[in-house]
Amino acid sequence: GQTKPGGFFSFAQGENGIFGNLPKMMSAEEVEAFITEKFADIVAGRNKGMIMKNVMPELKGKAEGSVINQVVAKLCQ
Repeated sequence: GQTKPGGFFSFAQGENGIFGNLPKMMSAEEVEAFITEKFADIVAGRNKGMIMKNVMPELKGKAEGSVINQVVAKLCQ
């Protein structure tokens, strides 16, 4: 099957490799794809506050807050 953006498939092999490299942060494109796919109904309402409230817990630690903010602002245009 397809892996979703931000999937947990980037763990390094080996015993001490797991904590050796932090997960890569999602790009703006990946964040946008994730939001539009998972929160299509909320995005349709163009309510930035509502979108942020739903999206932030999902993307916490996976994407930079500034990137999420930028993407949500673009989607609300």
